[in-house]
Amino acid sequence: METKKENRITDTRKVTLHFFAAFAVYWTASAGFGILTEHAVYAFPSDQKLYSAFAAGILEELIFRFLIITVLLWKQREKKQLYRALIISTLLFALAHGSNIFYGAGIGVSVMQMISAMAMGTAFGLIFLRTRHILPGMFLHTLHDIIALSEVGATDEGGLITHGITPAAIVDLLLVIAMGVYLVFCYNRKQETDKMLTLWKKKTAK
Repeated sequence: METKKENRITDTRKVTLHFFAAFAVYWTASAGFGILTEHAVYAFPSDQKLYSAFAAGILEELIFRFLIITVLLWKQREKKQLYRALIISTLLFALAHGSNIFYGAGIGVSVMQMISAMAMGTAFGLIFLRTRHILPGMFLHTLHDIIALSEVGATDEGGLITHGITPAAIVDLLLVIAMGVYLVFCYNRKQETDKMLTLWKKKTAK
């Protein structure tokens, strides 16, 4: 008979696989459209870009998901607090990406990146709330950044977006929004939110 710990590990694996599948569909559709329309070319990223991808995947998940969400749910762990923590962490994540405008990115591209970051931040926030493990989000975030940085000419060595608004970029934005909406639909169900609350509640919580 499985213990509670084993059940939680199995559940975390199932949820992680579901998120990975959703991201894989998004990645494949986005990259496929870019390649077919000749708006994107992919190549293995440089060492500098790989470093940027790992640094962002690890540090951003630690700050925007682990730290911010954990602090916001430190004592209050009701359904509305779950949503509030998710929204606040996601908005801060989006604003952080919008700051790229101060490093040379265009206004239009920066706004698109902020909207994309909101969809991504929602997905990463949901997987952290649903599993209470930071590693699945780190893995998906890092893998996403590696794929994004492998697009030739789309970013500089530091990961800053250098291209303008292209049809492929617009389709990518629509696809990532669709993925975010899909995951919110899946994990906004009572059964899933109940599991989130169970994970985050403590006997000492008021």
